[in-house]
Amino acid sequence: MENLIWTKYGSFDLPSYNPKLDGVAKQRYTYLMQLMHQPQIDDNYHWPIHKYDDNQKKIVATWGPPMTCAQEPRFIADPDGTEEEDGIILSTVYDFKKRTSTIVVIDPKTMTSL
Repeated sequence: MENLIWTKYGSFDLPSYNPKLDGVAKQRYTYLMQLMHQPQIDDNYHWPIHKYDDNQKKIVATWGPPMTCAQEPRFIADPDGTEEEDGIILSTVYDFKKRTSTIVVIDPKTMTSL
């Protein structure tokens, strides 16, 4: 993941993952926000959240509607979960057009809003 930290496409920061695996197993999935990757603010501008797969060494999914700025993703593990992706991702998201912030809940398996 070292090559993802800073690129000409902005930076990737504030990683989050399932904390239930800390010290127990290798993490496969990391959830990161991407900022400052678009040179112009237009109708497609956004700071998305990416799902990085360490087995494939690449980003495998992205969440982020146009004209939004997602903040630090927080993985909340399902206490009864048996798989690494069992849980939810919480993030505060700023909507540039509405000028409001909301909390979004994202399914880590599908990277879609719940």
